[in-house]
Amino acid sequence: MIRRHQNPLFGKMVVLFIIPALGMILGAAGPTPAQDQASVKEVHRTSGSYYFGRYGCGACHGGDGKGTVIGTPIVGRPTGPFTREQILKQVRTPMAQMPAFPPERLSDEKLEKIVAHIATLENQASGMTSRASQAPEKAAQLQSTPLPPVPQVAPADPKTYEMKEYPSSCGAGHSISVAPDGRVWYSGIQKHNLVVFDPKTEKFQCWDVPTEKGRPHGIKVDPDGFVWVTITGLPQNKVTMFDPKTELFVDYLMPFMPQKFMYPHTVVFDKAKNPVFSFEYGDAIGRIVRATGRLQVWEVPTSRARPYGIQVDRNGTIWAVEFLGNKIVQVNPRKGTLKEYSHPRIADDPGLRRMAIDSRGRIWFGEHEFGSVGMFDPRTRRWKSWRAPANGGSPINIYSFNVDKNDVVWFSHFGGNYIGRFNPRTQKFSVYPHLSKSINCRLMDFAKDGTLWCMGSGTPNLVHLKVNR
Repeated sequence: MIRRHQNPLFGKMVVLFIIPALGMILGAAGPTPAQDQASVKEVHRTSGSYYFGRYGCGACHGGDGKGTVIGTPIVGRPTGPFTREQILKQVRTPMAQMPAFPPERLSDEKLEKIVAHIATLENQASGMTSRASQAPEKAAQLQSTPLPPVPQVAPADPKTYEMKEYPSSCGAGHSISVAPDGRVWYSGIQKHNLVVFDPKTEKFQCWDVPTEKGRPHGIKVDPDGFVWVTITGLPQNKVTMFDPKTELFVDYLMPFMPQKFMYPHTVVFDKAKNPVFSFEYGDAIGRIVRATGRLQVWEVPTSRARPYGIQVDRNGTIWAVEFLGNKIVQVNPRKGTLKEYSHPRIADDPGLRRMAIDSRGRIWFGEHEFGSVGMFDPRTRRWKSWRAPANGGSPINIYSFNVDKNDVVWFSHFGGNYIGRFNPRTQKFSVYPHLSKSINCRLMDFAKDGTLWCMGSGTPNLVHLKVNR
């Protein structure tokens, strides 16, 4: 069932809570299995276009290079195209707030291919598509170890589950969180707003965030019903808290320039209800101590690691995964210590993106660039991985991760446009195809009744999935 709803736009108030400066920082039915396998084509992971996306160039500057709200245009510029030397210098020693990419994080071979791809985008922007870009081809040096074949898994029987999509006029979202009262909140990264959906009335409400072009990203509702959101629209660098009862925003500003710790990303809570978050472009893990308003920071040793998904286990230990560093980070807040665990296939760049923790303390995560479900057991230091179905689409781009009360793993798959379930006991996958194209759920959350919710970042539909167990 698909329904459309109007969204009342509410007023807003804002209060600033300034974090102390750096010196005070503490530390439709899917395909058949035959169709699925026949249509799957492995992604060429050594091309310039691939690296342009993998290293975040497109995320900031746009897939076409024409710029976004957080990144300037790099093609079609009135002053003319960038030269190869200018691009190399900007990547290695950037101006403004762009993060630097040293050779140990982005090799010269990969960078040359990115330069060539930017030249191709420039040609397209100027209409000179016939001019070939020149780039040294060193694919042999960049080839990855072959991946296991994509498994053939038919979509689940529609009689065994219920899926609904609710189109939202509040715009596409990024992250999602189900509040204690059952309402579903999501961060409206497209229209710079905060959105709530009430399953009882099936209506949306949205509030503009106080920060112009704030790009709200991570979101989590605490046990008291306060909504915490990370604001990522540069040059802003803050975490904001919203009180649904008073419609009051309270901003917690991160340290000002030089902004060493940038781009607060995914947010969760520790046992004391303190917000804990990753600094995606700051190579750090942060925590706001609500009792004092202080910011605690634990720096990640790996440069340009892009700390991404984050969780806190039952013992209070913070865990995070590095999207570019391909490591798992362990933070002990009591001792103030941090440790990294390298993925066994780190050289093949699996791309650890989101994560979840089961009742046994095992870390489940997405190998985004492999299209695989990964697991790390901190007790045994053992790693394991299972390739996920492609559902007739691209085999890579596995994204959000959740673990339910039965330790069953749930994930979203951009390439296959479906929500997946993986049972560790049987090591079997289930596929629940989306009703619309290109949903792209970046985060999911469970309601108390077991309903799984996610918000589309590609198509602005709120997705409801209830599986008959």
